[in-house]
Amino acid sequence: MDGPIQSDHFIETKGFEHVRCLKLTEIKNFQNYFLTFRPEQSSGTFESDKDPEVKGGTLYLDTYKELPGHTDGLPVAISYRIGNRNYIVCVENDLVTLKEGELPNIPSVSSEFIFYKSEYGGEDKSKDTTFESSVKRGFFLACSEDGRNLILEPPTKLEAFKLEIHFGVTFSDDLADKNQTVNENVPYHIRNSHDDFLIVQPEECVATFDPNGVEKGEQATFYMNIYRELATNDGLPVIFSCKVDNKNYLLCVQNNSVIIKESELPEEIPTETSELIFYVKEFSNGHSAFRFESSLKFEPPTEQRFCLAWNKDDPVKKLILKPYYEGRINESINFFIEAE
Repeated sequence: MDGPIQSDHFIETKGFEHVRCLKLTEIKNFQNYFLTFRPEQSSGTFESDKDPEVKGGTLYLDTYKELPGHTDGLPVAISYRIGNRNYIVCVENDLVTLKEGELPNIPSVSSEFIFYKSEYGGEDKSKDTTFESSVKRGFFLACSEDGRNLILEPPTKLEAFKLEIHFGVTFSDDLADKNQTVNENVPYHIRNSHDDFLIVQPEECVATFDPNGVEKGEQATFYMNIYRELATNDGLPVIFSCKVDNKNYLLCVQNNSVIIKESELPEEIPTETSELIFYVKEFSNGHSAFRFESSLKFEPPTEQRFCLAWNKDDPVKKLILKPYYEGRINESINFFIEAE
């Protein structure tokens, strides 16, 4: 991706703000034909089988912050990378074409690169999806009448402009800007703004910050296990895990407290909130640190968001939850992620 994981500073932004980039395994039409991009022809076609001639290309879905007051769907851009070349799907002269280059900044509220994504269907990992052009409103990405070519059409036939997208098992995000790749196989250290390292203490079922924590080996080694997004623009959804003495432990929110519990990773979480899921977000605009926001909705009902934090007044420096206030800098929810 081109920029850091975005915070919620969208109020003063007039254009589209980049949030993150999701890797796609495939896009299919209603006939289950695979969308294939052919850069030499600046076009996209639907094929019954994946074409071995274009093997090596990767699809990405760049997501943007939803515009305040707009209910058109999630703003996205679709790109295709093969080798060291990147191509972006765009609308030009009412045609769908490919344009080579990286995604530019988008200061306006419409762009040839931006489509509004809406979903239909169940809770499974693939859904019927529509992509409406932001520059030619009322027109959608669709397959031609013969089911072969990617075109722009008004919704005369519902099935023609419904596409099915499949997400990859990993996310591309801007930790990669620091030559890091976030996935379940990479060990990380997490430290606070006072250079204390997070460690788990399974016997007490808590996680604490220790100035010598990096020397604690397994207790200070965390994995960020990435899950497929269920809600839009909430950040990168992860579960933090740690292995100690061949036992697997997860960070968990329970009764408004943060605990460590012994458990294996769940394969699927069917709801948008979970005591295990945290959203990784930029601490503040342009800052190299991150905050970790709980996905849970707390009782009594509140719009307030809660983040992992540490208590400076507690000599134990236990990992806790604190409310997040937009625009306020709170160093106790400020964390740094470092590859081990």
